[in-house]
Amino acid sequence: MKAILPVIATLVSASAFASEPVNLSQLSATALKEHPRVKAMVAERDAIDARRKMALVPFQPRLSLNGYGATGNGSMIFPSSVEPLNYSLLPSDSVAVANATFMWRVLSFGREAAVAEAGKADLRSADFLVRSEEQEVLLGLRMSFADAVFQRDRSTAFEAALASAQEVERVTQARFEAGKVPEAFTLRAKADTARAEKEVAMARADARAVLATLWESAGLEQAPDNGLGAWDVALDAPSTQVEAVRQALAQRPEYLALVEDRKAAIARTNAIARSRLPDLNFMAMDDQMAHGRARGENGFKAGLVLSFPIGDGGERSAAGQEARAMTKKLDADTKAMRNRITAEVGVAWAQWSATADVRKAAGAELAASAAAYEVALLRYQDGKSILAELTDARSQLTMAQLSVAEAAAYERKSWSKLARSVGGPTGLDRN
Repeated sequence: MKAILPVIATLVSASAFASEPVNLSQLSATALKEHPRVKAMVAERDAIDARRKMALVPFQPRLSLNGYGATGNGSMIFPSSVEPLNYSLLPSDSVAVANATFMWRVLSFGREAAVAEAGKADLRSADFLVRSEEQEVLLGLRMSFADAVFQRDRSTAFEAALASAQEVERVTQARFEAGKVPEAFTLRAKADTARAEKEVAMARADARAVLATLWESAGLEQAPDNGLGAWDVALDAPSTQVEAVRQALAQRPEYLALVEDRKAAIARTNAIARSRLPDLNFMAMDDQMAHGRARGENGFKAGLVLSFPIGDGGERSAAGQEARAMTKKLDADTKAMRNRITAEVGVAWAQWSATADVRKAAGAELAASAAAYEVALLRYQDGKSILAELTDARSQLTMAQLSVAEAAAYERKSWSKLARSVGGPTGLDRN
């Protein structure tokens, strides 16, 4: 009977995790590479990069090949070498033209630079949003992993309690057969064993059920062959709440994304303002012409074209108003995000700062319960106590074991929330 006690004490140790193939760090690396939500954000980031490149196309050199052909004797919509005297009497006249045109906006008075800066800011914002989604995935994974480890420890605790109940039932039966206890004791021992079996069955089912959520949070379609491993991520945290807030405001990806969005809005406002300035374009054209009834003509021209925007129906003015309004909105959003970050860090820090006391109290509960169970066991073996006293002590020991497991889960979850509220690198490279 005494041999059961060290087993229970080992099972409830917050730092004793079996070394399994699929640990938290391995699942984290898999989630950052394979989770559909992360892949979707990476694809969105790539789409934003493509739009950034498209916005710069008007400022890049362009070459086009053009051609047209026509026949008939009507109005001179297309050029012809035949001088018209009477359109109704003109014979059929066929014409074909091939044209190559090269255009390059050589001077945009700063508009290209403003558009490029807006695109770069959009791309940096998209990168931060990818990081934000990675952190959300890691938070969900860590919370699920903490639940899975707790359910595993809970199942193990009830299995140890079942083994103890079976041993008590065996000893009670032997004492009954020796005439030292009434038959009611054996019936109570059998009832305790049956209840322990029920608790084990339910705990095992809960442990299996929570694994389904865990694998989904890691982005896996099916469970790994080797099952659940260990929590092998260090619970590192800032030293103070003030430091946690400072780090969060410096590295929370959602906040940094808003900062970049504001930069993009300012750059677009600048680009719209500069669109009122002229454009200087270099143009070169080469024409090859053929006629059905006359000799074709060829020509080549190259030169500079200076364009002054005069009227656009108010398009630039409306676009500028929109960009300025978006900048004001982003100013408000950025301030709201700062407030939100400060509040989230405060909530997470309150829970994290309590973990040491929670863990200490749970450890004290376990130590006292283990000692009480040992005393009750000795008294029962010596015939100095009734079975109910031993059963109550064993139940209290099981609850203490669960209390330690709960304290460990509370610590891991509190750290996970704090790590998410602080932000920063995921700690794992994304390929």
